[in-house]
Parts: sequence; structure tokens; C-alpha cells
Amino acid sequence: MEKKLEKVFKEGALLITLTYKGEPPSEKVANKEIHKFLLRLKHQRREKGLCALKYFVINEIKNTRVHHHLLINPMDVSQAKMTELWGHGRAKIDKSIKKEDFQAMVRYLTKEDVNRQPERWIVSKNIKRYMGGI
Repeated sequence: MEKKLEKVFKEGALLITLTYKGEPPSEKVANKEIHKFLLRLKHQRREKGLCALKYFVINEIKNTRVHHHLLINPMDVSQAKMTELWGHGRAKIDKSIKKEDFQAMVRYLTKEDVNRQPERWIVSKNIKRYMGGI
């Protein structure tokens, strides 16, 4: 999976972590919320005149608390704006990915062996088409 993602995401891609404040939602509710967020993010990119959003999302559960890790194509956005778009808690923009950091970052994202848990990841259609599916 590392090589496939590396083909799509170039230097400058953003790694974002989204968390929930208060009582964490169920996996089902969290899945709906991340899809709504992706729609808001797509709209934000369109308003800024940016190319279509490409994303790879991992829904992770740690100690019964769900959170999301996203890898998206580059855009100029503040952490405050990302938190506003998210609306459920914290949105942390971890970094703009450099080419030499990419493999380590993908290993971190896929640490739960996403190949055996495909229901926990979401990939934009424009990536699936480009890579012939993941």
C-alpha cells in the first residue's frame, strides 16, 4: 500500500488527525461524521479554486475512542480553519509531508494492518481510479 499511496500523494501532502471532544461516538456515527467532513473540505477546496480533493482516511480506535487520520493533497489551511470545518473536537495538522518522510508516515497510518480491516479506511474515488483500486 505504501508504494500506491506514494504514487498519488506528492511532497506537501497534509497529515491531519481529527478527534472528538466529550463522549466518543460509535464507529457507525464516526463514519458518517468523517464523510460529512470530507464534503465540507471538498467545498472549501472548490471555493479556493484548488484541484479536487484526494484523500486516504484511517478510522482508528484506541481505548474505545475513535479518531481519524487523513492524508490529503496539499492546500493552504490553518489549524483553526480545519478545526472549524471538523466541528467535533480537535483537528491537528501534523505536518506537510516531505518525500523522505513519506514511507514512515504511511507505515504509521497503516499500523493496524488496514488490509485486514478495510471497513476502517476510506479512499477518494480519484485515487482508486488512478491506482486501479487499493
